[in-house]
Amino acid sequence: MVNVDPETADAIADWHYWVARGYEF
Repeated sequence: MVNVDPETADAIADWHYWVARGYEF
């Protein structure tokens, strides 16, 4: 895993949150 700044890490975590729910972009 690459090191990312906190803002990017939050965005990634938010994306995984939706993907885990089966949300399709």
